[in-house]
Parts: sequence; C-alpha cells; structure tokens
Amino acid sequence: MKLNMDTPIMRALAKITDVMLLQFAFILTSLPVFTIGAGLSALFATTRKVKHDSVTSTLRSYFVEFKANFKQSTIVWILFLMVGFILFVDISYYRAQGKSGLNTLMLVGAWVLVIVVYLIAVYVFPLIAWFENGVRAHLKNALIMSASHFLTTVLVTVVYGVFALMALVIMPLFFFVGFSGSIYLSGRLISHALSKHDSNLEPEPNDIK
Repeated sequence: MKLNMDTPIMRALAKITDVMLLQFAFILTSLPVFTIGAGLSALFATTRKVKHDSVTSTLRSYFVEFKANFKQSTIVWILFLMVGFILFVDISYYRAQGKSGLNTLMLVGAWVLVIVVYLIAVYVFPLIAWFENGVRAHLKNALIMSASHFLTTVLVTVVYGVFALMALVIMPLFFFVGFSGSIYLSGRLISHALSKHDSNLEPEPNDIK
C-alpha cells in the first residue's frame, strides 16, 4: 500500500516536524546569547516559508536566513539587552528608594519604557526577516505597527504568555516546540495584520526573502 503524503493530516505532521527542527536549530544557534536576535529573525523568516510550503530544506533555509539577517538582528538584540539592563537597574533602584512622589514618577516612567521596548520587539524581528530596510526604519516601523495593530499585539502577547506558561507547566513539550511554535503562530498573526495594513507588505511565497 502506498502512503498518500498529500493529505491534511500528513501536511500538518510535516509542518509540526519542521517546527520541531527549527526549535532545535534555534536553541543551538542561541547558545552564545548575543546571537538570539539573529535566531529570532531566522525563525520568523523560515516559519513563514513553512506556512507557504515554499521551503525544500527547513534547516538549510534557517541557516541561510540566520546568516542573511545576522548583522541587523544582532545590532537590535544587543541594543535591547543594553536598554533592558539599564531599565532593570533603574527599576531596582527606584523601588529600593521608597514611595516618594519623585521615585514613584520615575518608576512609572521606567515601566512605560519597558512596555515600549516590548512593543517594538514584537514587530522588529519579523520586519527584519521579511523586508529590506535600515535598523532605524525597522525600529520606527515596529513601534508604529504595534500601535496601529493593537489587537494583533494583544493576541501575540497572549500567544507568548501561553507558551511561557507551557515552559513552567509542560517543560518537555516546550523544549520541543516552545520557541519555534510561538514564532510560527505569532508570525501568522503579524503577517495577517501587515497584509491588512498594506497589501504590498504581504509578499507572495516566491518573493519571500
């Protein structure tokens, strides 16, 4: 009996397998820590191709995208790490200083900046993965997209929250699909939002980087 590979179940299993392969590729390439940004962009780029069935070798595509987006993604990731460290120090300091009016104001301001950084982070890596632009333009566009597609931002946050909960409750499952699975789902949400914003922002599969 010949097994029919072109069925909904088999296609779904193939995508799950691709997501698992991407999970391990991401973990491997993220070990140096400073390469996490490049890994995130590579995940967004490759899971998008998996969605469109436009990739012949998932791992090869991942490493090609990792190399192609390495410079911009690493610059942005290191920038996030630096800003995140500064905000962490600020928040820790102002919390330790007590509840005076000025300290409370500075603490609120620091948390607002944390939210802004998160909003940018939600969109900047898929934008780097999918479109040609400079780092400054990517950061600016990411902030604009987070505001203009607020519902998508909320849904993506829910996706990340669910997978973060998975890491705490079902760690073995998270180990196999946690990072790549969350990027696959959030990437679909972001891609859909971008296509509504401007049809030119949704390339056909053959035009994907």
